[in-house]
Amino acid sequence: MIKSKIVLLSALVSCALISGCKEENKTNVSIEFMHSSVEQERQAVISKLIARFEKENPGITVKQVPVEEDAYNTKVITLSRSGSLPEVIETSHDYAKVMDKEQLIDRKAVATVISNVGEGAFYDGVLRIVRTEDGSAWTGVPVSAWIGGIWYRKDVLAKAGLEEPKNWQQLLDVAQKLNDPANKKYGIALPTAESVLTEQSFSQFALSNQANVFNAEGKITLDTPEMMQALTYYRDLAANTMPGSNDIMEVKDAL
Repeated sequence: MIKSKIVLLSALVSCALISGCKEENKTNVSIEFMHSSVEQERQAVISKLIARFEKENPGITVKQVPVEEDAYNTKVITLSRSGSLPEVIETSHDYAKVMDKEQLIDRKAVATVISNVGEGAFYDGVLRIVRTEDGSAWTGVPVSAWIGGIWYRKDVLAKAGLEEPKNWQQLLDVAQKLNDPANKKYGIALPTAESVLTEQSFSQFALSNQANVFNAEGKITLDTPEMMQALTYYRDLAANTMPGSNDIMEVKDAL
């Protein structure tokens, strides 16, 4: 994550992170920027950043390419096979490593951006995450980070005479006591769809319980006591959320 607010502009300072710019002529350059912010309000913010960048860099045009998160990695593969990857792609640091192994990342361009922005502009430890295994290069420019957390309304808890939850059991107790499906009120807004958001949400519980999909030797460890406990807990917690398959928009609307 970068300290400056103009993260997109900084990332676009170097023309091509992936494949080289689409040049219409010597003075006009077109850049495609692929990202997963499909919501209209997020695209509006990105449009403002693009307009600012284009004003500061005459002759460079940036086109947004929003793609649904669940289809993102597949889209990257499809575009790479057809030779039409956008010049700048927003992706997770772990998938950037996959792309790097497939030689889809322009390491030199990434290094140029980081150098131009200045390594000191990034928070401590963030650049380490995007380092290649041998430490010789970076697989991407860190521009943002997700924060996983549990948000709750203090007024609702106070009205119900409940304390703020500080552990798994307390959170489950609060969700159960606040759950009132007959009146369309639910104890917690929890993702349950077969989606990236559900995986991300569950992972926080699993990892905090020392549960992982693989162990240090690369063996699958889905049947460990720690993983089973995390799965059981998530199931019990999900019993207090909205019915049906809940993903980003359903959780957002519930809040």
